[in-house]
Amino acid sequence: MIARNYTSIKSDAVSYDGRIDRSKFVYISKDVHEKFKRSQLKTDDILFSMAGVFLGKTGMVEENMLPANTNQALAIIRLNKLKAQPRFVNYFLRQSTVIDFINNMSGQSAQPNINFQEIKSIEIDLPPFEEQKAIAAGPVQP
Repeated sequence: MIARNYTSIKSDAVSYDGRIDRSKFVYISKDVHEKFKRSQLKTDDILFSMAGVFLGKTGMVEENMLPANTNQALAIIRLNKLKAQPRFVNYFLRQSTVIDFINNMSGQSAQPNINFQEIKSIEIDLPPFEEQKAIAAGPVQP
């Protein structure tokens, strides 16, 4: 039996409105969690769907979701919190213009996908840090 302490968050748990649906979590063993160190998540990581029919879905990892891992269909965006507020960047990435851009970037194939370089190429216009903090401190958007 697998202990329910270790979570694997997959793309289908992340939505365009920024939510992460806990009912879709899959549970893994401690051994699996530790084996895949590169996919281990941290608080305030932004999960970004990069494979499948629905590209550009995002969600932020919360402390109470950890310990957790993700798979190759979700990119982990881990920011320098001295330069960019994760909640602000998550709001930015959820804009319809950004989602449209991401979905138009992917090639025509049976399984649309984008790669890490394409994700890194998304230009984010960061306002001054204090303004980011003010926006990020606003009411939590569903």
